[in-house]
Amino acid sequence: MDLDSLSTGVPLRDERLRTMLFDTSRLPEARISAQVNLPQLTDLAPGAQLELRLPLQLTLNERTRELHSELLVTRLDDHRFQVVTLAPLVLHAEDFALASGVEALRKVADLPAISLSVPVGAVLIFTAR
Repeated sequence: MDLDSLSTGVPLRDERLRTMLFDTSRLPEARISAQVNLPQLTDLAPGAQLELRLPLQLTLNERTRELHSELLVTRLDDHRFQVVTLAPLVLHAEDFALASGVEALRKVADLPAISLSVPVGAVLIFTAR
């Protein structure tokens, strides 16, 4: 996933996250992987949905952690699937060596505190090759 595509709805915040937290010029991507039962998905008819609970492996800032997910998979057509998180994934800055970046953001924004844990939701589209 391209970290430059990050969007909080506030352009200045997005730029600071890219440069001060994620350093996207050096590490532009995060990776999410999971083991899925492919026939369970490919057997879905277009428009059909399936709820899944899966462990995900997130690699961010050269560190990998396992997260537990609740997902809704929708088959959009013969080649595309949409995957939406039904519950937020809670990411902890310390797990990915990002606490110093959070502190830099806190200082530049002149805030008394910024949480080191953040809930993250995602809407992803996958296209078969």
